[in-house]
Amino acid sequence: MIKEEKGFTLVELLWVISLIVILLVSTYYIFEGGLTLNQVVGDQSKVQTEARASLERMAKYLRGATLWGAGDYEITFRCDVDDDLMGEDTTFTLSGTRLILKIEEMNDVPMRDITLATYVRNREQGVPIFTYYGESTGTLGPQLIENPEEEYSNVRMIHIKLIVDVDPTRKPGPYTVETDVKLRNFEI
Repeated sequence: MIKEEKGFTLVELLWVISLIVILLVSTYYIFEGGLTLNQVVGDQSKVQTEARASLERMAKYLRGATLWGAGDYEITFRCDVDDDLMGEDTTFTLSGTRLILKIEEMNDVPMRDITLATYVRNREQGVPIFTYYGESTGTLGPQLIENPEEEYSNVRMIHIKLIVDVDPTRKPGPYTVETDVKLRNFEI
């Protein structure tokens, strides 16, 4: 008499192992995708915070500045950056995708470069960081200055717009921060 054996056949074990491997690989890829997305969103959030802080710093310095030069992606002025009651020659400039603050002290101290924001995409998108406006004329409001390089002495307001994006090929996409700065110091 043959006794019936209980258990799994080799084919059944191979099927179960295959299913477990497929589930583990799928779970790994889902987990890895979630981690990657979390990293991208975290990086974008950091860049957005950096851009907002940069915009506030730029507005603070420009309010009390005396302009010396003006362009779409660079502005040069004198202001008291370090609160020592002496003005420093200061420049905001876009270098690649980095927004840089350059400060030159009065006493021939070497220029310092400070990165204010990274992944700034204005130039790639053809959008100026700085747009300049002159005096208000009646109900029309401030008039756009078409040639700020030559007419910087007429600037009364500066519109600052930063577009930041860690990776333009991926979501969540670009983030824009902007503000208007009314100049208080009109001396040349």
